[in-house]
Amino acid sequence: MPSEQIRTKTVLKRSFAGLALLLLFTFLALFTQPLFFLTACAFAAILFWIYKHRRAVAELRRSQKRILENEKKLIDILNNLTHVVWSLSWPDMKTLFYISPSAESLYGLPLQSFHDNPDIYFSTVHPEDLKRFENVRQKLEEEGYINHSYRILHADGRVRWVSANCYLVKDEDGRAVRLDRIQTDITQQKEWEERLKASEMRFRVLEENSDTITQIIDLNGNATYVSSQVESILGYTPEEKTSMQDNLAMIHPDDLPAVRQAIGRVSTEPFAKDRISYRYRHKTGHWVWVETRGCNLLHDPVVSGIFLSIQDITARKEAEMELVRSREELEMTNHALEDVIGQAQEMALQAQMASIAKSEFLANMSHEIRTPMNGVIGMTDLLLDTQLDDEQRRYGETISSSAGALLGLINDILDFSKIEAGKLSLDMLDFDLERLVQELCLSMALRAQEKNIELVFDMAPEVPSRVQGDPGRLRQILTNLVGNAIKFTQNGEVSIHIGKLSGEDNHVGLHIAIRDTGIGIPEEKQHLLFEKFSQVESSTTRQYGGTGLGLAISRELVTLMGGEMGVESRKGEGSTFWFTLQLKLQDQAAWIPSLPPEGLKGISCLIVDDNATNREVLRIRMNLWGMRPAEAENGPKALQMLEEAVYNKDPFPIAVLDMQMPGMDGRELGRIIRARPALADIRLIMLSSLAQRGEAAELADIGFTGVLPKPVIHQDLQALCCMALGLKEEGLPSSGSILTRHTIRETLPSFAGSGYRILLVDDNSINRKVALGILSRLGLDADTAGDGAEALEMLEKESYDLVLMDVQMPVIDGLTATQKIRSWDASHINRSIPIIAMTAYAMQGDRERCLEAGMSDYLAKPVIPHALAEVLQKWLGNRSSHEGAGAGEMPSSPEHGVKVWNPETLEIMTMGDLELAAGIMDDFHAAIPLHLEKMQDFLKEGDFDGMKLEAHTLKGISAQVGAEALRDAACRMETICRNKNRDALSAAVAAVAQGVKDVQQYQGIPDANDF
Repeated sequence: MPSEQIRTKTVLKRSFAGLALLLLFTFLALFTQPLFFLTACAFAAILFWIYKHRRAVAELRRSQKRILENEKKLIDILNNLTHVVWSLSWPDMKTLFYISPSAESLYGLPLQSFHDNPDIYFSTVHPEDLKRFENVRQKLEEEGYINHSYRILHADGRVRWVSANCYLVKDEDGRAVRLDRIQTDITQQKEWEERLKASEMRFRVLEENSDTITQIIDLNGNATYVSSQVESILGYTPEEKTSMQDNLAMIHPDDLPAVRQAIGRVSTEPFAKDRISYRYRHKTGHWVWVETRGCNLLHDPVVSGIFLSIQDITARKEAEMELVRSREELEMTNHALEDVIGQAQEMALQAQMASIAKSEFLANMSHEIRTPMNGVIGMTDLLLDTQLDDEQRRYGETISSSAGALLGLINDILDFSKIEAGKLSLDMLDFDLERLVQELCLSMALRAQEKNIELVFDMAPEVPSRVQGDPGRLRQILTNLVGNAIKFTQNGEVSIHIGKLSGEDNHVGLHIAIRDTGIGIPEEKQHLLFEKFSQVESSTTRQYGGTGLGLAISRELVTLMGGEMGVESRKGEGSTFWFTLQLKLQDQAAWIPSLPPEGLKGISCLIVDDNATNREVLRIRMNLWGMRPAEAENGPKALQMLEEAVYNKDPFPIAVLDMQMPGMDGRELGRIIRARPALADIRLIMLSSLAQRGEAAELADIGFTGVLPKPVIHQDLQALCCMALGLKEEGLPSSGSILTRHTIRETLPSFAGSGYRILLVDDNSINRKVALGILSRLGLDADTAGDGAEALEMLEKESYDLVLMDVQMPVIDGLTATQKIRSWDASHINRSIPIIAMTAYAMQGDRERCLEAGMSDYLAKPVIPHALAEVLQKWLGNRSSHEGAGAGEMPSSPEHGVKVWNPETLEIMTMGDLELAAGIMDDFHAAIPLHLEKMQDFLKEGDFDGMKLEAHTLKGISAQVGAEALRDAACRMETICRNKNRDALSAAVAAVAQGVKDVQQYQGIPDANDF
């Protein structure tokens, strides 16, 4: 732009100079030449001047246009720059000639604000950087140019870093008249610099704390960087390890070729990696094993070299060499041990044979001991049922309890042997948890009463009672723990608490705790509790007795059941033994829930007991039955509540009284109630913890309707309430008598006059005599056989309803005899007859072997009368002589005496909806032929799994509609198919077919396809 202006001025000056010369010549010509010539010359000169002037003007206009275009381009460039361009007056810096628009984004201020206030330049500088500007001004005046960085404050408060290039523009006289400044935003650059510094700092810290040497070498192999760790590892300073030749000279000669090859591999290819181990001479002279990892980073702009990391692996190499030496020694030892292993194998075989012999010995000893024990216990029980005087009865009871204790000791020893052999197994049976614990408490009640100890049982309402597991083993655990609690408690109480831990799918987790107020156990001695043959103190053994096996066996059983056992105790403060269990829930189709009798609903009952826990337990239970219980803590309060109820015309029909209460006991309260005419109709039930001979007769004289021992079995209390209120056919007792637990149990079906024929098979005459005595007490007669062969002959000649079969017998044992009975060859024998095993064996798998052989059930010797009665009831049912097959009577299965069809089951399941019940029965009869057809196909194919599935399905639907005989037959078939017992399969199939026919014939349905 300045050159165009100079050129234009030059043209104008020349034009005006030419015009001046022409005017001068014209003026001179007027005085020296002729007029014409001079006039012509002047005119020509004027024309020439005009021509030249026009050319100069045109050139001037073109120059101005170019100037404007260049100015516009310059402005556009400045406006589009990200840099901020300033132009200010100097030295006052008060006049702003120009500022680029990018200042708005850098400062966050409108552009006009800079024109209005040029001082804004200084006001936006960070206060900490402003003090440096005096030095900047001084240097600028001295040198005319400066570049410096500083911080500015954005309008939103953010801090920005800028770099400024400042120039002073001088006039023709050399004076600085203008300041031109270009600002660049370098905030991001500063941030990256800070990050780089932090990264470098981290790298330095890691390097200084690392046990690895870091080294970077160039293409010539010389080190451009060596970390300080080289001194601690190799003894050299970083400056001493920069030369490649020096480094190679320190490598062990045997390792040098491999190192050179590794260097060649890494250096030839970008980003190549390698690793090598070698020996390097320490500065002190010894060799150091190092591992070097190399990476070619020559093309990396930051590293620009080969990166090496060198680690001291001397300890690892020494360990490897030691391992090699050890391996060589081990190989030598292995050769030496081969002979020892051979000897050990021979010894193991001998030990295995000894273990087998031990198991056989224990089994035989179990049989040999239990056989005479069966006679002792059985005959003692029969003796105690005869007329004896007090002294004779005391002797008999002593014999019975001693025999029971001896039997318990035998069982403990056998269990201990099974635990040692790892052969202790569990059954998986359906049982009622609440009933099991209640009956256990009842069996323990006498021992507690003798010591005046309260025995309390509490089961949380959310705990399911119908479960699957091993009830015998659970009873064994509880018997041991509760027995110990009673044994070591002199006064107070023993309580059993069952709570629910978890419930998932078809399993439930239980927490069972037995608490006592006994002597307690020191904390330092508690670890001895679960050790075999150990007790806390020797004095304990002398005072209380015991083998020290009970808790050890109990813990093993709990572990087998998927739980754990522990104890919490302090000396003198009692103990709490607890354990957890995982039990399966019963299949809902396999049992029918028992509903409380309708007659109890709405009945009010007064509970009188000084123990709040006992009152609460009874109140909760009666609420579940639909009754309206009320509570009184003593006799006077009870009398007041009874009279108020009569006054309010809502008398109590029944009252449950505790015998032992302070002040007025239950006996005295009963006398007062019976003495008041207004209360004469109340049925009184006594709960007594101190059962004494003659007590029932005394209570009957007072006017009590019934008496039950504590702890109370809730089912017995419910039945007694029903009988006392006349809700059962048995009705009220006759004058002078009283309802008891025995009365309730005697209402169970009796076998007297049923006509059942029993075959008893046992080679031991004492066992036969005991069993015949028990059967006689149950109202049954039996024929006897001395072995399996004799039993087969009798079964071919006579018709029997059930066989009691000993397992170990001469000629033909019980298992073989059962297999022959169940086989197809036994054409003249009822192949589906119930066979009950009676064995003195108690070892692993006895029950399973009996069932696999085709036996229907299992009883362990010595046979307990109650257990035998339950088994007979299960397989025979009840058919008394006075129960003729009257109109409307439920027909019984010819095999077992159970009902072919029980309509009450279906009525309960459908809640009395007859239409729904009819629909269910139609579906049942429609489904039966399909299941029989599938069962027939699976039988032909020999498919046990398919047969088992069909039997399970048939069991479920039969239980739902009340087809009890068919349900039992299907259940037996499912067990046989699970065990894949081909010999017993045919009899099971026949039993299922007969069960189907019985149901169809009873309901008038045409027969399904026969097998």
